[in-house]
Formats: sequence, C-alpha cells, structure tokens
Amino acid sequence: MQRPVYIKAGKVNKPFGNQGQLMISLEPGYMEVIPDTGHLFMQVDGSYLPFFVEEWQGDEEVLVKLEEIDNPESAAKYSGKLIFLSQQQVPDHIQRNQDLYLDLTGFEAYNENELLGPISEVLDYPAQKLLKIEHNGKDVLIPLVEDFIVSIDTKARKIVLKIHEALLNL
Repeated sequence: MQRPVYIKAGKVNKPFGNQGQLMISLEPGYMEVIPDTGHLFMQVDGSYLPFFVEEWQGDEEVLVKLEEIDNPESAAKYSGKLIFLSQQQVPDHIQRNQDLYLDLTGFEAYNENELLGPISEVLDYPAQKLLKIEHNGKDVLIPLVEDFIVSIDTKARKIVLKIHEALLNL
C-alpha cells in the first residue's frame, strides 16, 4: 500500500479562548477547501493525524474548533504545528501551484538522471525549505527552491532536481 501524499495547507498560530479553539493561518487557496472537506491533518510524532472541524470562522486568520481539543491546555500542544491536507482533497487548480508545499519525505531524489537517495526529512526554515537526503551514507541538505526543481512525480514518489555537484559535498 502506497503512503498518502500530504500537502501543507497552513500552520497553527496559537490557542484562543477557553474551549480549545485555535488560531490558524492558511496558504493561499485553502480557505474554502478545509471547510468543504470537514477535516485536516497535523503531523504529530511523525504521523499525520486527522482532526475534524467543528467550527470555522474568519478569512485571513481563521479561528477553528477541532473535535477532541476542548481546553486551552490541549490546544497549546498544537501551537506551531503545520496543517496538511491529503493530496486527494486538494483541487487540481490549487495543486498546480503548490508543489513546494508537498511533504516530500520518503520520495527518491535525483540530480537529473543520477539517484541521490531518499528524502528523510523536509526542514522548514524561515528563509527556505531544505531537503535532507541520505546520499552515500551521509545526510546532505539541498535547498528546495523552484530553480532546482525539474519535476515532481507524486505517483512514483520521485523528485528530479538540477543542482551543482558541489552542493553534495558541503
């Protein structure tokens, strides 16, 4: 069975109120998608856990109430967590512009035709995202920028990059 592909849709900013509500920010295009699906995913301890939406209010910054989060203490545990949607939930017209928000963990990375290795993690830094690739027995960090991406094949779980060999030796 193939692992589902998840697309980053936003982030939990902070808890709000005394009933476990959360303030979240969403990437462009996802404001209507989550209320329509009725659920979202958060990555907790390496697994994507589904959370079902009870209430949804707002436009740019959204106040959301999720099932099973019912007090400020449990809501606080999710501050800073990224919000994901299953790729099947995201309409094609949004996906075309969102390749950089895919969770590429587990994808095979190639430098043009050369296999670099599996992506073990996607590090999300303020300046940019980095792919952590297991290459020749060591971890290599490659910036995830549009200029380096040749293609992303979610069905084959493969990303093709065009990078200079010197990046692999840093």
